[in-house]
Amino acid sequence: LVFRDITQRRRVEQALREKEERFRTMADTAPVMLWLSGPDGLCTFFNQPWLDFTGRTMEQEIGYGWADNVHPNDLRRCLDTYTSSVKARQGFSVEYRLKRSDGEYRWVLDSGVPRYTKEGEFIGFAGSRYDIVERKKIEAASYFLASIVQSSEDGIIGKTLDGIIVSWNTAAERIYGYTADEVKGKHIRILAPPNRVDELSSIFQTLRQGESIPHLETVRQTKDGRIIDVALTISPLRDEAGHITGASTIVRDITERKRIEEERYVLATQIENERERLNSVVANVPGVVWEAWGQPDDAAQRINFVSEHVEKMLGYTVNEWLSTPNFWLSIVHPDDKERAAQEAAAIFASRKAGTSRFRWIARDGRVVWVEAQSVVECDDAENPIGMRGVTMDITDRKRAEDSHRFLAEASGLLSSSLDYETTLASVAKLAVPKLADWCIVHIAEENGELRQLAVAHTDAAKIERAQALRRRYPLDLQAPIGAPNVFRTGRAEFYPQIDFKKLELALRNAQLANALQEEGLRSCMIVPLIARNRTLGTITLITAESGRHYDQTDLALAEDLAHRIALAVLNARLYREAQEAVSAREEALRVNNELLDSEHSAREEAEAANRAKDEFLATVSHELRTPLNAILGWAHMLRNNKLDQTTQARALETVERNAKSQAQLIEDILDVSRIVTGKVRLDVRPVELVPVVESALDSVRPAADAKDIRIEAILDARAGLISGDPDRLQQIVWNLASNAVKFTPKGGRVQIRLERVNSHIEIVMSDSGLGISAEFLPHVFERFRQADATSTRRYGGLGLGLAIVRHLVEMHGGTVRAESASEGKGATFTVSLPLMGMHVDPLDDERIEPVPGWSTSLEPLPRLEGVSVLVVDDEGDTREMLKVMIGQLGAQVKVCASSSEAMTILRDWRPDVIVSDIEMPDEDGYELMRRVRQLEAIRGVSQVPAVALTAYARVEDRMRALSAGYQMHIAKPAQPEELAAVIASLAGSFSKGTAGPPGR
Repeated sequence: LVFRDITQRRRVEQALREKEERFRTMADTAPVMLWLSGPDGLCTFFNQPWLDFTGRTMEQEIGYGWADNVHPNDLRRCLDTYTSSVKARQGFSVEYRLKRSDGEYRWVLDSGVPRYTKEGEFIGFAGSRYDIVERKKIEAASYFLASIVQSSEDGIIGKTLDGIIVSWNTAAERIYGYTADEVKGKHIRILAPPNRVDELSSIFQTLRQGESIPHLETVRQTKDGRIIDVALTISPLRDEAGHITGASTIVRDITERKRIEEERYVLATQIENERERLNSVVANVPGVVWEAWGQPDDAAQRINFVSEHVEKMLGYTVNEWLSTPNFWLSIVHPDDKERAAQEAAAIFASRKAGTSRFRWIARDGRVVWVEAQSVVECDDAENPIGMRGVTMDITDRKRAEDSHRFLAEASGLLSSSLDYETTLASVAKLAVPKLADWCIVHIAEENGELRQLAVAHTDAAKIERAQALRRRYPLDLQAPIGAPNVFRTGRAEFYPQIDFKKLELALRNAQLANALQEEGLRSCMIVPLIARNRTLGTITLITAESGRHYDQTDLALAEDLAHRIALAVLNARLYREAQEAVSAREEALRVNNELLDSEHSAREEAEAANRAKDEFLATVSHELRTPLNAILGWAHMLRNNKLDQTTQARALETVERNAKSQAQLIEDILDVSRIVTGKVRLDVRPVELVPVVESALDSVRPAADAKDIRIEAILDARAGLISGDPDRLQQIVWNLASNAVKFTPKGGRVQIRLERVNSHIEIVMSDSGLGISAEFLPHVFERFRQADATSTRRYGGLGLGLAIVRHLVEMHGGTVRAESASEGKGATFTVSLPLMGMHVDPLDDERIEPVPGWSTSLEPLPRLEGVSVLVVDDEGDTREMLKVMIGQLGAQVKVCASSSEAMTILRDWRPDVIVSDIEMPDEDGYELMRRVRQLEAIRGVSQVPAVALTAYARVEDRMRALSAGYQMHIAKPAQPEELAAVIASLAGSFSKGTAGPPGR
């Protein structure tokens, strides 16, 4: 005996039968009786027309149950035909009698075709049956009355055993097109196509043996050459002695029937292809496609289909789903089970579609968040009977949603108060247990020590044990791992699985390692709190009793949280520093105003502030882009080199003017930033105001001349001295004069008057311009406020100048006020500054640098012959501009794009001066200068003087640059005169200390 394991084949057959169940809906609507079988010949499916015909159930018919209704006389022939076709895997047609539901046997024609998979595997037959009783009756009647019924619907042909036609009825004439006279006496082969002539010999051989051919379906040729399908019934004719003398043929044209059968075959093929296509679609859905019948919360609910993706998604086999009632609910997370069952029952009862979210427990213990989208199936009476749907894995989406929600809550806590110590403790509690079982925050003190600011756990007793461990084992700031190392290096430490043996080796303390192991720690992340290149502390997140293990997604979330915490801490510290600079009077007024403001006014002010901010940002965008447009346009035309000399000069003047305009806009914005943060510093000295005013007027006079505006200056040279910063005082006068010229129409007048009034000096700036409306006058000194902030305004600007004026005047202990009779009648601004307590002579100071003017010096630029300069900047356009600008002054210039390139050059070449940018990728200018100074110390040579040329223009930026080793700090954009003078000065002042010839 040979045994073969057919388990896999049985599984395939079982899966195929289940898939064909979905085929039933389409098959039941077909107009014929349809059936399907498996590769073993056992029938697996009968459509509803079949069941209606036999009056039997599907369970009675499947397998070979259908044979119970076959007429006993036809059963053997029917089964032989069918089984032989199954073995040969060839199509077949067989006629037999089949019992109808009322007990009557009816002749049927059964046709079947083999089915194959796309890979060529034989999977059974698909077939159709239809009732042919009427045809059989006609054939029987025709055969019985063949010799007497000339008007038969079927063609009746008589012929000799030699094939000579002797009789030909009307129906034969209709079928073949020949008249009786045309065919009588001729051989029957005139009706056979060339490829069927041999068939005639076989027919006559059968007749000579005295046998009939009751049914033969073949093809014949008509008079006009058409090939038609015919059904032939051929019987031998005998004389009175019983001798065979000829044959009679009953012929029926079955061309139309064949066409219908072909259409049915095509339909069956299309149905099968559609079924396979749908199966393919289901197999490729990235989720679990399922179908279930019965109440969803009933233990007896039957899942009769589930797609194979479920094994990949959860690890459970399809068979487990199909064989276990209500399997889907049995693997729902315990915390979600009751809710999931209730939601499924509610959807089922609603008879509509619905969505439900819950967690499944996978075979390997993973928790998988899913979203089930269900559709309820109802019977004809609209009663719910089952559900179909798709369940998608949304674990990653849910995790992202939870992360965003967590970060939003954390941000809300961090922004709720500027007391970061309180808010960080709240954030640590928020992280437990959403992100960790333990959360510990360390903050760096001013002395460099790390202070534990917060520790969080759901168990207060464990927090107390952790505090005891901290007291027993103080933090080692030089530890190779942990918070101290993360704080020193600025790099996170990530331990998906804590290895306590390695931990013990790193800590060099077995007792501490054992104590940590006893707490059941599993996974750990230690992330630095970094904001604006400053490491402010660390946050440590640890899992223990939850059993969770961190992955890279968790680390990214922790780093995002750490960055937000760092920004909150830094902003709180900056705010605290700013608050310390505010006077007690201003603080009291601010608090008092906040207490007195009603909810309505507060809301209106907030809305107004938002509008002012939006208008200001739009204005900034416009004012910065406007000069850029002219700069880029003229630069493009200059690059094409198609301008004459006059136009080139005008283009360069336009580019320079717009660049200065843009620089002034940026300077105004920076001034406001310094004002807001309390970073404005005054270089106070005794000042005579007349030269200051005259210098400011000189800066705006070209603009006034262009508009034919007359400037009248009435200045009292004996007014006296004040104590102040001459540059900032000049900025005050320049802002007021610039505004007066801007808003005064062509041919107008601007007057400035300086005089002593009691113990003050007043500067009165009046104009004949547009004036200020009564509504806007109270807001004229507010930041970001403009009388016309629309897109159709006639005058540019950011609305910052008068706010800067007010602040600078108040810093000098003075006041400023604005007056205007009405719009169109001009405006007057009065600045009142206190006199000095005693009279002193003005300081002899030749340096006059009007901040707003940006006027080009008429003095020739210093020459730099013999000076070697190394330029370091990652921006290509800036490098090229500096190389050309410094080179035109006679200097030898080398350029490089990074700190590493600079160090490579400096190992073989020693310049007289280094000009370096600060913000560069990989390694910034601060680190470059530290490396340069280290190299000089190792070689024992003097320092190469260095200039920090950077867009970072705050006071603290300048201090940081000088601390890093730079001798000078210049804010971008630098004026050629300033940069040339600084390079010349540094090269001259350091030349005596240079070890070795410069630039060699």
